Amino acid sequence: MATASEVERLTAEDVRRARAAIEYYYENGFTDGLPVVPPIEEFVQEFLATTSRSPDEIVLELAHLERACTVRQAAINAVMAGCRPEYFPVVLAAVEAFHKIGGGTMMQSTTGQAAVFIVNGPIRRRLGINCTGNIFGPGHRPNATIGRAVRLIVLNVMEIRPHDLDQSTQGTPAKYSCCFGENEEESPWEPLHVEMGFAPETSTVTAQLIRSDLHVEHRSTQDPLHIL
Repeated sequence: MATASEVERLTAEDVRRARAAIEYYYENGFTDGLPVVPPIEEFVQEFLATTSRSPDEIVLELAHLERACTVRQAAINAVMAGCRPEYFPVVLAAVEAFHKIGGGTMMQSTTGQAAVFIVNGPIRRRLGINCTGNIFGPGHRPNATIGRAVRLIVLNVMEIRPHDLDQSTQGTPAKYSCCFGENEEESPWEPLHVEMGFAPETSTVTAQLIRSDLHVEHRSTQDPLHIL
């Protein structure tokens, strides 16, 4: 919660201007249905400063649509999604993983798939990514905004929007954002990124396409076969 003194620094006119900016992005179809942070140049530069990659480097391309996303465009949408600058390297990794699994093409399918991003390695703790309990739920900024940044790129850069190029018949709330970290510390298995050939101290993002999630609960047994 903001303190009274912090709120007093914001005048009514400041709030009106912020609301007008947010409404501008709504009117132009630049949102996923939720408010976005206006990406002024100062904010975009803060994000670009977290990577050594050229702002003009392409990180996602859909040849059949003749559209591509650059590092700078990714930064703009990460700002809009509500990310902090330090999240941006993870956003870039997520976009590239999304590209490798053909996510951009599949976003046009009638099946209504969403992208899920699984984060491994030390970056989980540094960014405060939720890895335990309610991982598909609200309340954790990195989980919510990293996945949302990719969705805004799909909408704003690739222009794959519902009722247009997005032909999903039902969709899923996971389309807003679906990002979490693996609970490596308590898992009985080796971490996903280690299983895939990376060193334990390496931070990675794995992307996959999903249609929905299924809750598996146990109330009367500890037998894995019964649970499954």
